[in-house]
Amino acid sequence: MKEKKRISIKVSVAIYTIIFMGILTTTIASIGYKLYYDNVMESYVDYAETVLEYAYRKAEKYSFGDMIAHREMPEDYEAFRTELNEIKDCSDIEYLYAIYFDDIADIHSLTYAINAKTQKEQSSGLPLSELFTYMGVPVEEGGFEDETLLILQQAVKDKKREIGTLTGYSDVYGHMLNGYHVIFDRYDHAVGLLCVEIDINRINVGLYSYVRTVLLAATVFTILIILLFIYYAKRYLTDPIMKIIKSSTSFVEEMNCGTEPDALVYADTKIRSHGDIGMLAENVKSLADSVKSYMTNLKTATAERERIGAELSLATKIQEGMLPNIWPAFPTRTEFDIYASMDPAKEVGGDFYDLFMIDDDHLCMVIADVSGKGIPAALFMMAAKIILSNNAMQGKTPAKILEDANTAICANQHEEMFVTVWLGILTISTGRLVSANA
Repeated sequence: MKEKKRISIKVSVAIYTIIFMGILTTTIASIGYKLYYDNVMESYVDYAETVLEYAYRKAEKYSFGDMIAHREMPEDYEAFRTELNEIKDCSDIEYLYAIYFDDIADIHSLTYAINAKTQKEQSSGLPLSELFTYMGVPVEEGGFEDETLLILQQAVKDKKREIGTLTGYSDVYGHMLNGYHVIFDRYDHAVGLLCVEIDINRINVGLYSYVRTVLLAATVFTILIILLFIYYAKRYLTDPIMKIIKSSTSFVEEMNCGTEPDALVYADTKIRSHGDIGMLAENVKSLADSVKSYMTNLKTATAERERIGAELSLATKIQEGMLPNIWPAFPTRTEFDIYASMDPAKEVGGDFYDLFMIDDDHLCMVIADVSGKGIPAALFMMAAKIILSNNAMQGKTPAKILEDANTAICANQHEEMFVTVWLGILTISTGRLVSANA
């Protein structure tokens, strides 16, 4: 199976830092865009309302509502236009005009009442008939969206007193911020609307310039932050961790290669930080030292166990050699035949048997079981065997042999160990067996 390629911690930190800062920068730029747009739009709305309020005062001065109501253009009509021209000349707006619905029930019956032009526009050389609009001139087709017309129609029907604003688009004028104020005649009838328009495209131009500036500054700032963060992360996070990984990997490879525990070395990472990384480095080094110590102790224990095993094996052979194990035991004697075997519970133990000739006519047989198991029982068994053998060779009765042996065994015995013995002496010539147990 192909091993999956790992991504280093340095690369991971760099990638996640770039992603995080990219998201943060985009979020900040989006919030800045929204706030800037709202603030600029609010300032334009305030400006449009101010211009519209001033122009509406001039309309009231010249009773322009009555002109619209009667569809008349008296001498004051052009005087009012002159006032509007001056307002437009001093304002940063695109259009200043008045309109009315020839049939309030029909939104497409919108008609111009008057408009204003700046000195620059008037000096363009166009005839006044083309430059200005007059009472009764229909609004050009596509000049307003139907949605905008419905809003204006409703404002007239509702006799709306406060200034209204809306944004709209038309094929003729494009995107515009439209401020409107309903015009009333002397009888308080809503007869038309005085309108101011500001090109929203200029807002977008400023907005795009702002966004470009913010994005450029944010990008430069983000790159600096990323580089600074990566530098500090590399110095205080990734590099120390890589040192720990390198030292621990080298230590593990030496272990896997069978290096002797005493020769195992965990390279000093030289991390002197008192923070979490420093604590991690110390803990990993402590763990490596503990593993090395454990392996050293394990090696020593294994060697000791092997030594003890070898000694036990030798002791087993010695113990087996102390017991009769060659059969027939007495090949020159044809009057009898005897055989014995024993399987100790451990390598060495306290169970034993013995067969030996006291003289030519007496065969001594011993079966014994020492309390306990292992080496202590084996040593006690050896002592008991020798004592029993020595006493039997003196021609004593089985009972006397066991009595004297018991006395000898108990003389220097402080471990409260004991041996259970059956001892029998067979007179070969008569076949008579005398035995005792204790």
